[in-house]
Amino acid sequence: MTNQAPYAVQLDPDSARNLATHGASILLLNVPLGTPIGLDQQVFLTGPRFKGIKMIPPGTHFVSYQALGKDGSLGPPVSTLVSLTSKQVLVRRWDPATEGLVPLGDEDEEARYAAGVAQFDLDQELGPYDLNRYGQWVSLSCHINQQLMQELLPAGGEISIMCETSLLPATTAAEKRLQQQLEVRREEEPECSQ
Repeated sequence: MTNQAPYAVQLDPDSARNLATHGASILLLNVPLGTPIGLDQQVFLTGPRFKGIKMIPPGTHFVSYQALGKDGSLGPPVSTLVSLTSKQVLVRRWDPATEGLVPLGDEDEEARYAAGVAQFDLDQELGPYDLNRYGQWVSLSCHINQQLMQELLPAGGEISIMCETSLLPATTAAEKRLQQQLEVRREEEPECSQ
């Protein structure tokens, strides 16, 4: 991997404020230093002041992250699709137990953080979305709507290479049906050979 210089957003102050005011934001709390956070076709490495991304155009976006091992190795990527609206602030907190981004679980706390973003209290800790690459992202995502997202995303909403069916027993009727379907599929399909 080659080291690239960070991109620069060059906007006059009024345009930047307009984008920051009307664009969406993703606020990420307590993410460990050096964690890769992806948004569409961009990757941010968390630093000591990184708390998320601002000036995100409304629409469908692809969010991903990779947990860091104690030895600095990267875990498998975990991703999701989100649909963001103008002025929306999506707030997630790093959970060390699951090594993942989770909702806060407290609507009042989330509202306080969203208000802080709207009032620019956290502006210096939010990286700007690279608008120069937005056109390319739109060309890839323009046909993904809310209904398609719900059909594509697995239960729990996260996409990962981890095989989750063997980690937890199926508890709901839908999970049990899915587990049965997977077992039948495994029996019907021969192993891949190389």
